[in-house]
Amino acid sequence: AIAKALLAPDLALIQGPPGTGKSTAIAEMIWQHTRKFPKKKILLTSETNLAVDNAIDRVVNNQHNLIKPIRIGDDSRLESEGLQFSYSAMYRWAKGKDWRQKTSTKRYDDDADEDDDEIMTTIEETIYEAPEKLILLNWMDNIGRRIDQQKMPSEAQELWMELLKSPTSELKDLFFENYVANCNVIGATCSSIGQKNIILSESISSGKRNHFIPTKFYSTYRQIFGKKDGDYNPKIRFDMVIQDESSKATP
Repeated sequence: AIAKALLAPDLALIQGPPGTGKSTAIAEMIWQHTRKFPKKKILLTSETNLAVDNAIDRVVNNQHNLIKPIRIGDDSRLESEGLQFSYSAMYRWAKGKDWRQKTSTKRYDDDADEDDDEIMTTIEETIYEAPEKLILLNWMDNIGRRIDQQKMPSEAQELWMELLKSPTSELKDLFFENYVANCNVIGATCSSIGQKNIILSESISSGKRNHFIPTKFYSTYRQIFGKKDGDYNPKIRFDMVIQDESSKATP
């Protein structure tokens, strides 16, 4: 199934009952495709956040840094498996902020006062269980494990490992920028990608360019690929698209 999917000239459809290894097959397809085309962009998508998060979590590897996925979506809706790839979480880490502290603002009705006016109280609540570490930290661990102990002096090894365990703010920024610059897998739900006005050409053709408001997906896509493509408003392009649970997709 994996070979047929990778060799298909246009479209491959794989059907599998629950528990037959579809998520594992997706991860293997991503690995095999990236081995051959490390700079190609892959979109991993599904109707549900859970499906995207489960599939993208399978690409985590404790040896190689070939695949550098980024999950685009509202952190409050991501499972812990997907949150480790969150662009916004990695950005907060790079800027020295608490990347685990993602809250949801909820508003509650207080007891009405004498004039029966409604009073709203805003409370921020942490609404998810954060993963143990970001994929960016796993990436750094892999770099440490790949030290050439035969060629690198022991003192240099110790200094390098110490830097990786307690990176400076400059080093955090450097790792974050390099990870983003080499991102080759994007995970996102179908609905977040397909929202209206996601592509700039829509507003240009209607003569309302000044009124273009990018969706969160496009804003993050632009931050990731805009500099690389040399275009502030790059067109959304992927070399391969993998859609999990496609039978659940709405028209």
